Amino acid sequence: MGDIREFYNKTAISWSWEWLKDKRQSNVCQTFYSMFSNAGTLSPKILDVGCGLGYDSYLLSELGASVIGVDFSEKSIEIARQNVQNCDFFVSDITMPLDNLGQFDGILCLGVIDYVDIMKLGETFQNFCGIMKKGALLLVSVLDGIGKNEQKSNFNIDGESYDLNFYCYDIEQICAVSFPKLKLVDSLYFDDYRDGWRYYVFLKV
Repeated sequence: MGDIREFYNKTAISWSWEWLKDKRQSNVCQTFYSMFSNAGTLSPKILDVGCGLGYDSYLLSELGASVIGVDFSEKSIEIARQNVQNCDFFVSDITMPLDNLGQFDGILCLGVIDYVDIMKLGETFQNFCGIMKKGALLLVSVLDGIGKNEQKSNFNIDGESYDLNFYCYDIEQICAVSFPKLKLVDSLYFDDYRDGWRYYVFLKV
């Protein structure tokens, strides 16, 4: 059975660049960027975690941010580098230390934490804290719930089975593993709220 990295390497080419035209996606980036612009932070340095093909990195950079994108899918990073010229992209595993990337004003982490096993969730947030400046913001989205979601975990492509180990997390779990270095400061609501997706903003204290 294939794992999540193999899955995204195999399917990366199928994700359409047309997603950039999806206004729902741009709404998230605009909302996050406005948190910095409203505070007077010009050209904030933002890490796009699980950047995939670089959609959100591109949108943030167009708004004025200095963006680095990371993903553990080598194929996704290859495509991102080809399509987004004004951002830097690196292959990286967020469950490992990220110190080599520098310090950031903000981290965007959309639909990524769900692929982190609960046993590694705490150290993943510690890795985030290690590269966040004091007062930096983290926007993270998760599918609300508790435990492994079998429907979103199991896929079959070309006769090969994949287990993506997709986990749902509630806010109590996230706050528990991020305390005391990160403080929950806001919850955001977008079009996919009814589908169970939750967006939380944390502040590095």
